[in-house]
Amino acid sequence: NNVRQIYLKDMSNLGAAPVLVSQFQSSAGNKDSFNPTISADGARIAFETLSTNLHPALAGNSTFQVMVANRGSSTGPILASDRADGTAAHGKSAQASISDNGRYVSFTSQDLTLA
Repeated sequence: NNVRQIYLKDMSNLGAAPVLVSQFQSSAGNKDSFNPTISADGARIAFETLSTNLHPALAGNSTFQVMVANRGSSTGPILASDRADGTAAHGKSAQASISDNGRYVSFTSQDLTLA
């Protein structure tokens, strides 16, 4: 679809094709995704996205958001840069970093009402 997507390649199985990470319900992200970072155990991938179709809270959103995908999950990525009411951050969220076990994600945000 001519936008940047996030992929994961299992280097222990070089014959396997890369897996599309930036997708929801078998649909690739509709806008660019950037800067993936993977947990040490390889189970979770955090990334930035402008896509509006990767999570229901992103509909109509036009700012960078931080997502976390669980490898092998069919439910799609989790919105990490969400507010207490479940809506997406109202400012740019970026520079994600994920902990070794994938439990914690840190990121910057211009939305001062996240906490």
